[in-house]
Amino acid sequence: SSLIAGLDVPSALYASTDPAWRVGEGAAGAAVASVLEAAPHRNALLVERFRDTEKDAMVRWVRGVGALQSMRQGRLLMWGGAFGADVPATRDDEAALENRLVREIIIEEEFAIVEGARALVRDNPRRVDAFIAWLKQNGAQVHLDGKMLTEEVLRFSAGHYLAARDVLAAMEGENILGTSVKCHFEVSTKCVGCTLCLIPGFLPFAADSEGARQPVPVACEGDLKALLTMVMLQQVTP
Repeated sequence: SSLIAGLDVPSALYASTDPAWRVGEGAAGAAVASVLEAAPHRNALLVERFRDTEKDAMVRWVRGVGALQSMRQGRLLMWGGAFGADVPATRDDEAALENRLVREIIIEEEFAIVEGARALVRDNPRRVDAFIAWLKQNGAQVHLDGKMLTEEVLRFSAGHYLAARDVLAAMEGENILGTSVKCHFEVSTKCVGCTLCLIPGFLPFAADSEGARQPVPVACEGDLKALLTMVMLQQVTP
């Protein structure tokens, strides 16, 4: 109990049900009671108890605790910030979440992606062409209607995705666990073809036109709750 009280980390006690060692369960119960009585921190109130017949439950707990600790060492990157499209459900307290769930929430202007896309289309058109060709080779049907989707808009959208990948590659040492985009209304009303839909469409997957890569969870419209949920699920997935 003194070790649990002193460490302030998620803790569990494992007890044997072997009749020859019956004191195991009793000792575990006494230790938990002692910790709960003093409760020097929140983790002391959340001490788990497992019998040796509950190994599967213990493995799930270990996986969850490991996921939480991993999240607390990582960062989230939000292009455009939170609270998108006047949707109150996406409003959150970033400072409180930083204190409990992640190390840091980084907010960057969404136009960093827009300008990166323009530079890619202008300076590296072959890379953009390769991505669009990869889409078509893998069965994507692209319908250019000449209005909402033109060849120019398609190339610009591909540039958004590739620019996002480049930003994340440049921040490799920052341990970015997930990201979000916010199109409405700042981006979508200020330039033609500036919705960032290909970013959440392809960043969460393990391959693209340039080969295998690490999937990155992405939420839309600065929805921090959705982003945290996706990161949690990725972290607990074996």
